[in-house]
Amino acid sequence: MKTVLWQGVAFHSLEYFNIQENNDHYVVVSKIIGSYQKKIYSVAYQLMINKQWEVEKFLIDSEVNMTQNTLTGKKQLPTGKSIISTIQTLRVFNILISL
Repeated sequence: MKTVLWQGVAFHSLEYFNIQENNDHYVVVSKIIGSYQKKIYSVAYQLMINKQWEVEKFLIDSEVNMTQNTLTGKKQLPTGKSIISTIQTLRVFNILISL
């Protein structure tokens, strides 16, 4: 297991990042907190990554000024295309992605 704490350079933020290697994949669990355009935000995400460094599944929870959003997805076999489902609006989440 490897844990890293990052401080944002372009924006005021901190990220607590943890990666663990299992037999056939890696699991990433991370939490980001910060502020952007006078709004406080947090983003928690989990990734399951195979040994070829392809994301198999993900879960992203975000909150900006008490508005929560969730985005999930997983690799669909055998085509390899991703399935993404959303809960609530992604308007606030899109701002966070562009950071």
